[in-house]
Amino acid sequence: MRSFISCRLFVPTILIVILTFTGCIPQKQLVYFDRKFDSVEVHKSPRAERIIAPYDQLYIKVISIDEKATRIFNDNATLWGQTQVDLVSYNVDSEGNINFPFVGKIYLKGFTTREASMRIESLLANYLPNTAVIVKFVNNQVTILGEVERQGTYTYTDEKINIYKALALAGGISRYGNRKKVVIVRETGGEIIYRYVDLTSKELASGDYYFLYPNDVIIVEPLRAKSTSYQNTTISTLLSAITTLIAVLYFAISVK
Repeated sequence: MRSFISCRLFVPTILIVILTFTGCIPQKQLVYFDRKFDSVEVHKSPRAERIIAPYDQLYIKVISIDEKATRIFNDNATLWGQTQVDLVSYNVDSEGNINFPFVGKIYLKGFTTREASMRIESLLANYLPNTAVIVKFVNNQVTILGEVERQGTYTYTDEKINIYKALALAGGISRYGNRKKVVIVRETGGEIIYRYVDLTSKELASGDYYFLYPNDVIIVEPLRAKSTSYQNTTISTLLSAITTLIAVLYFAISVK
């Protein structure tokens, strides 16, 4: 009888020990930075102001004292997007031009939004004096896949967004996400670039991939712990079955 009790205690103990060592993810793999900051550190990012490129969509609003005249310019754009407030936008063609009412084609490739505003204002001066022009990007989207809480394509309203804010849109990285192996897929100049980044490295902030570009794709790879989680489940199920079988056998023997 004593051997029967010892066996029933031994097998569950082994099961608990195995699950303890195979089911836990080290805390070091869950943090975003690999060490604490001893003091305030400044990392300059090389990313300058975003410039206008072909196939961008621009929100352009003309402001003037003459409301009837400004309505001509503001009502001739195309409705874009399904955000909380529909924005009117102008498409930048393959050559970098937009087609603006009365003015015609305006070349904006390589301009910042501030420079584009000044250029449009100067061209409108012939038709509508004392005007102010607001120019914004409206096709800001990033796709986030892999080990995050909510995969999907997200729209952001700022002219630029860093990788941490983008991941926050998706609810952050899941417990099984590998913060040291995140892929950024970027299409630029007719080429598709794949780049691994380490979210735990402070050097990321001074690199070219800290700030994202519109239509970037972020893929968070899984930790090895996730690939073994299925194995852990299988092992626990198997050990539970063995424990039950041993208990039944010893019970049958003890009855005899």
